[in-house]
Amino acid sequence: MIVTEPSGADLVRLTALVARQRRELDRLRSQAARRSIVDLARGMLMEQLGCTPAEAQRQLARLARESGISATELAAQITRREPPGGAPEPGAHQVSMAGAAVETAASGSAVASALLSEALAPLGAAAVAIWLTEPDGGMALIGEAGLGNHEASRWRRLHPDMDSLPQQVARDGLEIWWPAGSPAGDDRPLPGRWRDGAWAGLPLHDAGATLGAVVICWPEPVGEFAAPVRRQLVAVADVADRQLALG
Repeated sequence: MIVTEPSGADLVRLTALVARQRRELDRLRSQAARRSIVDLARGMLMEQLGCTPAEAQRQLARLARESGISATELAAQITRREPPGGAPEPGAHQVSMAGAAVETAASGSAVASALLSEALAPLGAAAVAIWLTEPDGGMALIGEAGLGNHEASRWRRLHPDMDSLPQQVARDGLEIWWPAGSPAGDDRPLPGRWRDGAWAGLPLHDAGATLGAVVICWPEPVGEFAAPVRRQLVAVADVADRQLALG
């Protein structure tokens, strides 16, 4: 039997897979911790108000909206416990608001609009687009916000042989961060009119498989994508993941 050394591409994919699985495990742990705090707060409201679980949940959601914070943060205040992970990440509230908005989104474009208005525009982003991979290897644009109808029509369908940023993200399952336009020598077309701005490409996952890509663009360079911003953008992609999986 001949044993061959793994190629550089194999190592990159393996590293990406391990990182993705770690993020998924962290997300599941965080979700479980959030549910525990929210369940405890709901029980306390039931005891205080003498109401049903459903009524306590509605009260918790209403009070969170009126306070301008997430239900988890409010639950932490009620129970006097620290939110999962300590103090919330910068932008956590915007991601929470985007998650609430996409729950009622009836289309891919409505999902994109919710992501842009609630979580991405506050970061200075000008547009977001969501593609899903098709059986033949091509990609279909299922939603966008900020590109405009004419530009969206040009990117509605990506041929399997076309080399583009969304296809690279979906093919390799890797995050791409371009803080100041595409790298030198990369002349591939980009959607929108902000070629020299910042770009982020994030894979969409379902049960461990890459099913598409989210591409976010800024009209100007951003200098760098700091770690908290990267985590916030990955969380935004997770919001799209969950909604598309439910849809």
